[in-house]
Amino acid sequence: MDTAALFRARLRHLILERYPSLDRFYLESGVSKGHLSEILRGVSSPSVATLIKLAEALEVEVKDFFVFPEENRRHQAMALLED
Repeated sequence: MDTAALFRARLRHLILERYPSLDRFYLESGVSKGHLSEILRGVSSPSVATLIKLAEALEVEVKDFFVFPEENRRHQAMALLED
């Protein structure tokens, strides 16, 4: 899986971890439904400003979008060692 696909999966996971549905996230975060849909489908990429807005809405840091603990066993082992 490439980095862009991992990012999209991570973003979807973070949204659904905090909100009961994507629709609820759209309503409460103020992020455009159409733009976020395009990002999640890989049709467009988010700007830095959008990444910051998403991070604020999800109460995470921008770097958290690029932490892929499920990427492979090596990354899982490294995450366990860091904890």
